[in-house]
Amino acid sequence: MENHNSEIETLITETNSITIHKLIARKHIRFSNSPVEAVIKIMKRYLRITAIHSTTKESLEKHLMKAIEDYNYNRPHNSLDGLTPYEAYTNPIQKRPKEYQNTNTARTKRIKEN
Repeated sequence: MENHNSEIETLITETNSITIHKLIARKHIRFSNSPVEAVIKIMKRYLRITAIHSTTKESLEKHLMKAIEDYNYNRPHNSLDGLTPYEAYTNPIQKRPKEYQNTNTARTKRIKEN
């Protein structure tokens, strides 16, 4: 189990130079890593479907920036009533665009635009 890893327990008990206190999410800590894990999952999804021909740091940065731009400025989100995060942030009162009222229509439109 994740919270009862024997190697971690050994590290904690055998480390004498510093004091380590083991904290368990939702037991000792009120917040969760879920928001960060969600972002990592989204980035992995973008990178998985992208043909990356170079393994340099610059290439990775370029692909990540493209994914961030697509996610924030181009891709409509159901949770935002069909708006992009940028549209929802810059104009929170904006209503869901008619062409995005049907999720299938929105998906088809996005595929055609790309």
